[in-house]
Amino acid sequence: MRRMVAALVLVLGCSHGFDRGRIRERLAIEKVQVTDDDIRAALALEPQLRFPIKLGIVFADDEPRDRYDPRGVAFRWREQDRDALLAAADRLRAKGVLSKAFVVLPDFAEGTDLKHVRLTAARHGADAVLVVRGAAQIDRYADPLAVFYLTIVGGFFVPANHRDALFAVRCAMWDVGNGYLYLSAESEGTAKRIGPAFLLEDGPALDAAKEDALRGLETELVRRLSAIAGS
Repeated sequence: MRRMVAALVLVLGCSHGFDRGRIRERLAIEKVQVTDDDIRAALALEPQLRFPIKLGIVFADDEPRDRYDPRGVAFRWREQDRDALLAAADRLRAKGVLSKAFVVLPDFAEGTDLKHVRLTAARHGADAVLVVRGAAQIDRYADPLAVFYLTIVGGFFVPANHRDALFAVRCAMWDVGNGYLYLSAESEGTAKRIGPAFLLEDGPALDAAKEDALRGLETELVRRLSAIAGS
């Protein structure tokens, strides 16, 4: 009976698209009280890096799913996700922009705010720290072939369910010594998967969208950092 009810719900399902406003909210950095003195201090900062530099990369943990965003999904950074940005670091080493790049694990950070992240990166010997954040949404719906799910058996064979995934990634590179912001960049990736209701899962679409987003970010980072070092 429960499968029958689920099948009926799937038959009535339709695409709702993505809510990029919610995505931007999840990618935003921590909210702090800003004063005029803070603004003057930021204006007084000057770039001080001498290339090639040692770059620490921090993958920020995903925030809990927004209860007002039913499409939002939690995710974990995988080893291959970290490898994707380290591949960009290899290209930047070849250009003489980086002397070394490494991932700073969040377990070593005493806090998640920027000052604690800079402190942790400093303890690892980094000149600059790249903070990477991600957010994901999945749109789940069914097409008209889902009517065959009323047979129950169709839920195992008829590819009528859809998973459209959006993954957005944003990064910012800060000077460990004085907090100067050198760059910020973002990218997003999408992926689609279709399959039977009882076999289709979110994971493959989410992973493919994440890989797409990280490829775009890798290209942007190589371009932006090469330009900064060249200037």
